[in-house]
Amino acid sequence: MTTDRAIDFLTEKQPWMSRAAALALIVDSFKRFNSQKKYHGYKTVKTHVDIQIRIYARDEKRARDRLAVISEWL
Repeated sequence: MTTDRAIDFLTEKQPWMSRAAALALIVDSFKRFNSQKKYHGYKTVKTHVDIQIRIYARDEKRARDRLAVISEWL
């Protein structure tokens, strides 16, 4: 899933979410799972990020909680 498609997917499933918030969640997921590429390469990272995007699309509370954590860091 490309970044634009992932952003569109998240904003479609969570109408309250802005495109900037969706991008923040994707970048955060990538940063958290990037260390996993040492096991099977970038494909592992992509799989973990895709799973996380689908979790955020399904669970509004998790998405809002993670966005709150991200906003604390900024």
